[in-house]
Amino acid sequence: MELQLLSRAELDTCSCWTSQFARLRKDHRYYEIVEDTLQQDFEFNYLLLRPSNEADCAVQPCFVINQNVFDGLQPGIRRFIEHVQRRWPVFMRIRTLMIGCAAGEGHLASPTPDIQAQIVRTFANSIMNCARGLGADLITFKEFPASYRPALRPLLDAGFSRIASFPNVSMRLEFRDFEHYCQQRLSRNERSQIRRKLRKAAECRIRMQVVSDISDRAPEIAALYYQVHERSSFKFERLTEDFFAQICARMPDKARFFLWTQDERIVGFNMCMIEGSTIYSECIGLDYSIALDAHLYFVIFRDVMNWAIQNGFTQYGSTGLSYEPKYRFRFSLEPLDLYVRHVSPVANVLLKVLLPWLSPAQHDPVLKQFANFRDLHREC
Repeated sequence: MELQLLSRAELDTCSCWTSQFARLRKDHRYYEIVEDTLQQDFEFNYLLLRPSNEADCAVQPCFVINQNVFDGLQPGIRRFIEHVQRRWPVFMRIRTLMIGCAAGEGHLASPTPDIQAQIVRTFANSIMNCARGLGADLITFKEFPASYRPALRPLLDAGFSRIASFPNVSMRLEFRDFEHYCQQRLSRNERSQIRRKLRKAAECRIRMQVVSDISDRAPEIAALYYQVHERSSFKFERLTEDFFAQICARMPDKARFFLWTQDERIVGFNMCMIEGSTIYSECIGLDYSIALDAHLYFVIFRDVMNWAIQNGFTQYGSTGLSYEPKYRFRFSLEPLDLYVRHVSPVANVLLKVLLPWLSPAQHDPVLKQFANFRDLHREC
């Protein structure tokens, strides 16, 4: 299998691209939208893996960034590092080739195990030369679900190290509705607390609607997203107003926007995506002038769960971070892995020693309370 680096323009001539990731909620259109709308210093490219049989070609999106290797540390330590970087901007910023998605988890392009095995073996043999050609010192396979651990095993044999990234979470929707969920999963005290919060929320006269087209309200939605984004301790990508508008315009079959309004003003939203019988909460936005008093986070969780159950969904997934409420809601962790190596063999030896300490998931105390926390570090 041959590995070729393509630009977006060159990719448009590749007939297999539009069938890539079709089984997933984030198909080829999503990667194009991310490249078209993110306004950060990401250099997007695509790796074409062409076997002898043209029908089995696969495309792996990738991008190059100047990565701060301390991004996964606790806020206090990161503040010290940032203070050093203000005086010395290049301190511990490494030009990194990332294979995967700039705004989401990574996936191998082919759904068949045989082709996946060929893809990974090709990466293990060829990715070093590709990284050097792009001027990258570090290579990272970004946030691949744990289900790929057997397929990605050749990377470990090629000098990569696997560490845990911030996991997603999920929950089986084995309930008639939200009230039944509370009865089945929460303690009496927890049920009492949530009901009290939802009664308080009802006084705020907030209403929900579900839409697939938000193009005329994208500025409002982006403004709410930024309020949540700026409060986050960990930031990687920063979505834009154009991103939200493009998602609804180009992926109406897979995107759903839940809007919560008060007197016609949007006070919260949840962008979800659909994959088979699973609904995924991708990102939220909140108006903090009302969100805390109205317990809007709990309202969003209740309303999306009820809608999903009513519409036949059997699984509720959500992206990582904000683990405290997700732990209390009884979500399970869905591990995501980073595979990392330095192009220099000598530097890679030191990196292997440091990586467990640099693992993003290592420093979140709430994660360790989840019943399946050990899955983050389980061997293949």
